[in-house]
Amino acid sequence: MAKIYERNKYLEMLLDSVDEKFTNGDYLGSLDAINKLQNINGETLFILAKRARVFYAMNRYSLANREWFKYLSKTSNKKDYAIAYNGLGASFYKMGEDGVAGYYFKMQILEDKGKSHYYYDVLKEYYEEKVFSKDNYYLAYPYDIADFTKTIEKAERLMKNGNFEGVIDTLQIIPENSKFYPTSLVVTSIAKFFLGDAEGAVLDVEKSISIEPTIASVCNAISMFTSMGNKEKADYYVEMLPLVKSNNGEDDNKICMIYCERGEDLLAESYAKNYLLKNPYDSVMLMLAGMISYNLKKYDFSEYYFKKAYKISKSYNSKYYLDLCESKSVERLSYNLDILDSDRKKILKRIGELITADNSYRLDNQEEIYSLSSYAFTNENYQIQSSIITLLGEISTKKSYEIMKDALINPIVFDRVKSGIIGFLVADGFEEEISVVFSNVFKKITLYRAEFDRNNGVFVEAYAYLYARLSHLEDDFEPIKNSTEIIYKKLVEKDLIREIKDVKSLSAVIYELSSIADIKSRREFASFFDANLREIKRIKSLIL
Repeated sequence: MAKIYERNKYLEMLLDSVDEKFTNGDYLGSLDAINKLQNINGETLFILAKRARVFYAMNRYSLANREWFKYLSKTSNKKDYAIAYNGLGASFYKMGEDGVAGYYFKMQILEDKGKSHYYYDVLKEYYEEKVFSKDNYYLAYPYDIADFTKTIEKAERLMKNGNFEGVIDTLQIIPENSKFYPTSLVVTSIAKFFLGDAEGAVLDVEKSISIEPTIASVCNAISMFTSMGNKEKADYYVEMLPLVKSNNGEDDNKICMIYCERGEDLLAESYAKNYLLKNPYDSVMLMLAGMISYNLKKYDFSEYYFKKAYKISKSYNSKYYLDLCESKSVERLSYNLDILDSDRKKILKRIGELITADNSYRLDNQEEIYSLSSYAFTNENYQIQSSIITLLGEISTKKSYEIMKDALINPIVFDRVKSGIIGFLVADGFEEEISVVFSNVFKKITLYRAEFDRNNGVFVEAYAYLYARLSHLEDDFEPIKNSTEIIYKKLVEKDLIREIKDVKSLSAVIYELSSIADIKSRREFASFFDANLREIKRIKSLIL
């Protein structure tokens, strides 16, 4: 009894500590108390909501969203949904993602008619400032007052997913006399630069500067010309920086990065400190400040910054640099927020070895694969993420499935990787409801186990491919399941099952016969599934 009493008193003390420290603005202290509570009671809805509120107060909105997505994945209660939607709406609104914010506020209102939650004031501000604002409407003419905010937001989302051609196509509609045109040029220039069109990129960014110089456009010009080896041009724009109007210190992080790239550590340190005075919980800038301090041989400061970054983000990279700082095993750090090039190459090489190895070897090294996944899912590298998913899917352990399901609600993981995870789960016969976040939109998908011979590889792959291809578009997959079973049964009855060898064309036929949607263009339909029109027609003739 005494031990139970002591445990309860300790829990009560931690609960008081969470709220007291939060109220007093000691957000790291509150976060520490929340993590201690989690170690005792597990990751409950209460823990997730508390941690999300702390991250929001720290202006770490993406981390707050991560907690709210986990919260949604653990509940089916409408009241809980409304609470999480309210939190997501507020965070995305603060991040400037008005379209996504509006989606979640509308979802909240559908669940609870907009009743007060943590951020009712933000919901109210959104509707007053954005929805009912006279300035926020889209007109075809005149172009100078047309609002292209959503167009810019769409382009930036495409950029995050690596669809650089899509960025350029999306922004082409913005005319030269629009106030959004200079911004569109900057975003387009970045997309062109990543596509290898450096000359086109610098033409766009310089045109943007000639219209309306901003810290962002000038910094991008410096980075591009530096990368191209044009020191004269890079120096020219560096000299321009002090003449450009800054956004109340919010641009200090961009300027800091420029001086980091140029190896001017003392100037970089000055801007990093200025920025952190106003944004003390920005884990990216804390990491950068740690690197700057390390290169200036200020190891105590470096350790302080890395430790603080790790307390906030718990990322693989922050722990990596904290350990490196303690060992002082490197003379100088490059200003790359990823791990050291030499270690990243080792990881890539090791992943390659594991992929080409047989499965018994992978199973013997499964703990290493789990460790590598923690690196993959805290870094935006499509190649590494997709390779790790392949390994996790191949070893097919309980823990590997848990890691993959967690990755589905991780905003850092690429949508294409998430589609691949869903394909793996379906191929392995999972039958359950799963949570997934596609392009910041949370949804739940039911995985159905279709009844057919699981030894038939073509049907297994086709069924999994359908889920992977459609999971970001469809919510109800029961028609797909029914269509798959009907087609399989007919082919077995006619003894024609061995006639089917093209997975993608079979997937297209299953989708068409499920009658989920009308098919307006046969060519576009086949292209969507990367299938062959003639083979689609042949398979249909065998069935009908």
